[in-house]
Amino acid sequence: MQNADVDGAKAILFHPQSRPIQDVFMIGVNEVVSGARSAKDAMIAAAEKANAAIRG
Repeated sequence: MQNADVDGAKAILFHPQSRPIQDVFMIGVNEVVSGARSAKDAMIAAAEKANAAIRG
């Protein structure tokens, strides 16, 4: 815990688009766990969608 990036976590939690940002990453995690996609492919897709949400 002493090495946690609290500022980064706060930036995500309190971002105006936090819900869609978190949703796309949780969908990506689910795709990996279920075997639907590789971790690399799922996280790249999630990052692209999260960045689009951040840009509005």
